[in-house]
Amino acid sequence: MRNFVNYLFISMVCIGCASTSTLKPYPDQINPILQHVIDDKSINVNREFLNKDKTKDKALYFLEQGRVAQIKGEIFQSQKAFAKALEAIKNLDNKAIYSASGAVAQGSSILVNDNALPYMVQGYERVMLHQFQAFNYLYQQDIKGAGVEIRRANAQQEISLKKHQAEITKVKETNRSNKLNDTLPTTVNEAYAKNDLSIAQLKNSFQNAYSFYFSGLVYELLGEDNDAYIDYKKALEIYPQNS
Repeated sequence: MRNFVNYLFISMVCIGCASTSTLKPYPDQINPILQHVIDDKSINVNREFLNKDKTKDKALYFLEQGRVAQIKGEIFQSQKAFAKALEAIKNLDNKAIYSASGAVAQGSSILVNDNALPYMVQGYERVMLHQFQAFNYLYQQDIKGAGVEIRRANAQQEISLKKHQAEITKVKETNRSNKLNDTLPTTVNEAYAKNDLSIAQLKNSFQNAYSFYFSGLVYELLGEDNDAYIDYKKALEIYPQNS
C-alpha cells in the first residue's frame, strides 16, 4: 500500500508531461526510475537524474528529483530540488507567451511533435510542490518553514479558484433555478446537501482537499486555530464524503 501511494504521488507530476527529449517520450524515460522507487530498490538520485537534456524541462526535472529524493529519505536533496523547481517555474512564468524562443518552439512542435514544447507546470502540481516542501520542513521539525510553504500552496489554490469563479457561479445559478422549479417536497438540509455536492464536484476538479487538510494540521501546530478551522472547512467542502 505504501509503495502504491508513493507511486501515485510521483505520478501526479508526470500526467500530461512533455518529453525532455524530442525523440523519446517522457514516460519511457521516467518509468524505470519510478519502478525502482516502487520496488523500494536502492537508487542514486543524483545519478539517475543526471540527464544531458534536463535543461529543456528544468521545472519537471527538479519536481521529479525532489519527490524521488524525499521518498528515499534524502530530505536535504529533496528540499534543494524543490527550490530549484520553484525557480524554474518562476522563470517560465516570467517569459512572454509570444517570445521569439516560444514562437520557434511552437513552430517546431507543429513540424515534429509536442515534445518540442517546454513543459508548463500545472496549478495542481504547484500546490503539491509547496505541500511536499512543507513535508521536508516538518521532517526537520521546522514548523514555521512548513507554515510558509502551506501558505504558498493555499495561494496557488486561491488562484485556481479565481480562474474557475465563473463556472462556480454558473453551477450556483443552476442549482437555484432547479430549486425554484422543483415541486417535490424536500427539507432544507436536503436542498443544501444537493447544492454542496455539485459545488464540491466542481471544486474537486481544480482544488486539493488533502492539501487543505494538511495545511489545517500545520496551522494547528503553529497554534493558529482559526486558520486551521477555515482550511478544514474548505477540505470538507471539496470532499464532503470524507468520513
